[in-house]
Amino acid sequence: MVALESLLSLSSFADGETFASRNAMEHTKRLILLAALLAGTASHASAQDVGEPAVAPVSAGVPIQRTQRELVLPEGYVRADLGLTFGDANGNARNGEFFAHDLGGGISLIENLEFGISLNREWFWPRYGGGVLPLFWDGNHVHFLALPIYARYQFLTTEHVAIAGDVEMYLRTHSHGPTRHAFRASLPIRFRFNSFMIDTGVTFEVETNDAQANIYLPAVFTFNPTEALHFRVSTGFSALDMDKDFLAMPLFFGGGYSLTISDILADINLDFGFPYLVHSDFGGGDHSSPDIWMVKLSVAAYIDVL
Repeated sequence: MVALESLLSLSSFADGETFASRNAMEHTKRLILLAALLAGTASHASAQDVGEPAVAPVSAGVPIQRTQRELVLPEGYVRADLGLTFGDANGNARNGEFFAHDLGGGISLIENLEFGISLNREWFWPRYGGGVLPLFWDGNHVHFLALPIYARYQFLTTEHVAIAGDVEMYLRTHSHGPTRHAFRASLPIRFRFNSFMIDTGVTFEVETNDAQANIYLPAVFTFNPTEALHFRVSTGFSALDMDKDFLAMPLFFGGGYSLTISDILADINLDFGFPYLVHSDFGGGDHSSPDIWMVKLSVAAYIDVL
């Protein structure tokens, strides 16, 4: 730039310009120098932009909006979840009342595959009684209940549909209650329509101690009025102990809120309902059991660790 200024100065004096002409030339030189300086600065900033791409937002892996999520965690993510459930007359507690503390989680190390120990996976109606730390109080004693070890692979992903395969070994660690070890094979299906979502599918369960076979057909309807707030209704159909034709239909109402804390996305959910609102009886006929109820408060945190 110094050489450019010197060249312009020599040229003006060689031609014998007047004082006014020299002032005009000085003004022109300053404009040229300013333009060259601005061009150099813009070029340097452009080079920095190319070398340092913009950082993605915290929630780019797991969407804040519940109705836009997949059935599995994004690759490199960990989910830690905790469910606190209490209710009355569920059939497992001796005195009718119970309290369950289910701490679990999952992780995805490769794309579309998730595995972990948890019953708090989405797409089913609210459940309890399993995790890494599954504590169950039956009104008299506390039991370490069961370890639900699972793996889930999402093999179909489109804008509006997601389908996965889910296998689970439900390992009972205490003899309390009617259910023992079980194997579960599921086909979760998710339909997404902007702020509305439907989760359905089928679960086939075999209880290993007495070879009892059960089938579950969940249906969960979720609506996001805002990006962070959601409401849902969970129901479905279950055929328990198929040899005896025991049928049941649950009904739950719930909702939740999602928020970001530092680099962590967190969900807070609350559900209330009736596990056996309508059911058949082994002796025949249909019954309603609104006195069998439960409330579940659950939280989940999603962290990008890889």
